[in-house]
Amino acid sequence: MASAKITQVEADRLLKMLKRTLMSEISFPAKGESAEFNVAGDSKQDIFAINIFRGKINRLKYNIGARIVKNGILLLELHINPSNVHPNPDGEKITGSH
Repeated sequence: MASAKITQVEADRLLKMLKRTLMSEISFPAKGESAEFNVAGDSKQDIFAINIFRGKINRLKYNIGARIVKNGILLLELHINPSNVHPNPDGEKITGSH
């Protein structure tokens, strides 16, 4: 498969479009607050709860989690905090967002 290339101007335009779309579709909470909403999967039985928390002191800190509503199993947990060290479950420490 050939690798497609785009210019920086095209990439910037597409990223701005993506950001506008995400911001219009997802309501990010105010500082120190959480927002939770459900998302339907491929079937009506697959319902996921998405939780977004925004840091109270550092407005750039976000925690995003996704879990299966039916049994509460956590599928995804993403911590965005550019100024903090985050320990992974295996004990490895990561600095910044990941």
